[in-house]
Amino acid sequence: MKASGPDVLEQTEFYAQDVRILRELGFDVRIVTSPRKLVVADLYFCWWWTWAFVPVALARALLRPVIVTGVFDLQEFDRRPAAHRVLMRYALRAAAANVFLSRLEEAQITRQFNVSSARYVPVGVDTQVYRPNNNVREDMVLTVAWLQAGNAERKGVPDAILATELLRRRRPGVRLMIAGERASGYPKLRDLVDRLGVGDAVAFLGAIPRKEKIDLMQRCKVYIQPSRFEGFGVAILEAMSCGAAVLTRPVGAIPEVVGDAGFFVRESGVEALQDGLRELLENGRLRSDLGQRARLRAETLFPYERRRRELAELIEELLR
Repeated sequence: MKASGPDVLEQTEFYAQDVRILRELGFDVRIVTSPRKLVVADLYFCWWWTWAFVPVALARALLRPVIVTGVFDLQEFDRRPAAHRVLMRYALRAAAANVFLSRLEEAQITRQFNVSSARYVPVGVDTQVYRPNNNVREDMVLTVAWLQAGNAERKGVPDAILATELLRRRRPGVRLMIAGERASGYPKLRDLVDRLGVGDAVAFLGAIPRKEKIDLMQRCKVYIQPSRFEGFGVAILEAMSCGAAVLTRPVGAIPEVVGDAGFFVRESGVEALQDGLRELLENGRLRSDLGQRARLRAETLFPYERRRRELAELIEELLR
């Protein structure tokens, strides 16, 4: 399992969800974040093709099944070093199963590469935990993103700040809450807020516990994530499950996740985001309708139980 450290597995729902599934299936799960710590196992479960070649090679040598899952980020592939591209191709070809989170990536990757046993199993959300609480929602906009340089821009965090600055001229009380670890992209975002003079309207919460994140998703009037690209959009799904009205852009796999249960901004400019925010904040009926549809979509298409069931079926097949 590839991650930047053990703490990531506790702070990031995507990892924690699969660890929970594997344990519920009866596995004694050993978390490994360094190739040196790999040991003989019955099954290898690896996140991300970017560094999967080591566990895939070990599993092949031991005649053990290995599953690789995550987001492939095809748009970044050609910018990677040549050796890295070769190793990623090897992982796709040699894994016992490649589990994609979206139909989009499943189609893109299988069309362009030699892929062994491609499967589509979307991320799920625990709808019993991520759920509406029926309280009155506050005049607050929320976004959740890891504030690493590059990732913050991909998630559209600067655009969310700029749209808030435009909107507060008409709605002075609006607030934008930004949750996520203050990594290398944070100083630039902080400078943007200071330069615009919106420090009283934009708050950086840093990394927060899951309980606090859910509380914010239950209280916000709008969840905004104007991404440039998404291979899935886990935080969007979590906000949907909490009944929040979601404002986003129809890029990557986001339309698969959101369907007709969100507000799409198709124009690239910040003014269009501001208009969308204003519409949602001022139109309670639209906001309520989107929130109800979002909750229903999360429950019916993306429940935690679906990923658990489909991963269990795949693992049983591989071990058989």
